[in-house]
Amino acid sequence: MDTPHIDLTGARILIVDDTPENLRILRQALEPEGYKILVATSGEGALKVAGQVPLDLILLDVQMPGIDGFETCRRLKSNPDARHIPVIFVTARTETASVLEGFQAGGVDYIVKPFQNEEVLARVHTHLKIDHLARELAASNREIRLQTERKSRFLASMSHELRTPMNAIIGFSGIMLRQIGDDLSDRHRSNLERIGKSGHHLLKLINDI
Repeated sequence: MDTPHIDLTGARILIVDDTPENLRILRQALEPEGYKILVATSGEGALKVAGQVPLDLILLDVQMPGIDGFETCRRLKSNPDARHIPVIFVTARTETASVLEGFQAGGVDYIVKPFQNEEVLARVHTHLKIDHLARELAASNREIRLQTERKSRFLASMSHELRTPMNAIIGFSGIMLRQIGDDLSDRHRSNLERIGKSGHHLLKLINDI
């Protein structure tokens, strides 16, 4: 089955790099796709922007003066308002230990320098799409939970409201059978017995809700 088209135009992407040339290259690759680009030149700057602007994705350089990309990511993930933002590391280091540290810090992927535009666009698009679908799924699950809770409250209320009159029907039919049952015709007595049995059956259904 084909995946439905998702319009990612206007997605806010923060590029964090202390090298102006890298910022320029990444901006030129991404802006034609309709993304809204923001920039920061340090980890501290990235944390500040993430605290002020809703972001959809962060491209984060690993090696920067001050706090590096890994520590920046760890601080982002410790912030309840920013932990949901996908972080793609930008790095010239491809050693396994470095890659693992990036994932352990909370990154979802990495892009290796020098940049290949096709790779940058593909990885950015993929993770924006995954994040979009994940948020849609979470919203859908929340709505399902709310509907389930509303249904449960409604059924509990209806069960309470029905139980009292049903007990009355069962009780009165039983009283009539005991007090005047012998004076009734077989048909009327059978009808009263049927009312009692039906009442007990309905009460059991109500109690099982």
